[in-house]
Amino acid sequence: MITPNLARIALAAALAASTAALLNAADPLSISPNRNPVVPGEVVTFTFSPPVVFSGDAITFNFGDGTESTVSYSVGCAVIGGCVEVTHAYAGPGEFTVRGEGTARGVAVAGSTTITVSVAPPDQGRYILTAAHLPGFGGTFWRTDLEVHNPGTVTASYIIELLARNQGNPDPPRASFTLSEGRSATYPDILQSVFSFSGAAALRITPIEGDVLLASRTFNQTPNGTYGQFVPAHTAAQAIVSGKAGRLIQLSHDPSLATGFRTNIGFVSASVVPIDVEIRFATAISRHLGTHTFQLKPYEFKQFDKAFELVTREVVTSGYATVRTTTTGGVFFAYASVVDNRTGDPVFVPAALLP
Repeated sequence: MITPNLARIALAAALAASTAALLNAADPLSISPNRNPVVPGEVVTFTFSPPVVFSGDAITFNFGDGTESTVSYSVGCAVIGGCVEVTHAYAGPGEFTVRGEGTARGVAVAGSTTITVSVAPPDQGRYILTAAHLPGFGGTFWRTDLEVHNPGTVTASYIIELLARNQGNPDPPRASFTLSEGRSATYPDILQSVFSFSGAAALRITPIEGDVLLASRTFNQTPNGTYGQFVPAHTAAQAIVSGKAGRLIQLSHDPSLATGFRTNIGFVSASVVPIDVEIRFATAISRHLGTHTFQLKPYEFKQFDKAFELVTREVVTSGYATVRTTTTGGVFFAYASVVDNRTGDPVFVPAALLP
């Protein structure tokens, strides 16, 4: 007598054998990158053969980094004699196996190749994760001052770049400066004074010669003075990379916006390709409130105002958030700004890297 467990094992084995036989029966699919190795962010064109040329043809490519792309038949394929290319860019270094499987010329095909993504030059930029020149909730008016100091004994030169909110910034606006040894330079309301920009942005400061120290303050400008938060510069060593996670603590949110606090959570991509990011919200006693996923474009700055409302409408008197990227090779920064609902007084909370 055959037991149910044995029957299930036998069925699984039969299905596996059937799948293997199907793959073995597929015609070979050749896949060739236009260059190998490449660097992160470099667009690779994979040429494949046989082409997608008949109605119903489609080949799905798995790039080995958790992403896929499908080349399906269209009229354009027939016009050019067959579609034979698919493109991809990798976020980080490694050796990846690219697999293609589907139908070409009406016949099942399958094949693979490998590609090496070299280590990119280190990111020398220092990131100010949030800066502003804009009105905010509750009659606030946000401004950012930047301070640059040259601690060395030679003249320093550096570039300041503006990473505007809610857009990719592969080629951002930039301004170049020099600073004598032992001197400090202050850039009041930097978004407006240097870039004539109104809105929210992150800043990237990259030394070209010498070195610089950085500090910034984002504050609410009132008729009676200012109050705000210190925002430090972050280096690549402080970034959250794929396979790791960051934790934001001391978070609170009162949806009434009349008492208590509200929490804004911000992100800055340090990746040359789009990356997928996940925020997991929890209470102080580790009760899961929900998860929000989104995509960051290359070097995009994004902030979620009243972030807990992405997953709940309840009052959170003490909570935390865990952030990570699911894109292989992805790199980003995260922070929270916890704002007093009655006064607009903010506190900057950088993400702590988890072991």
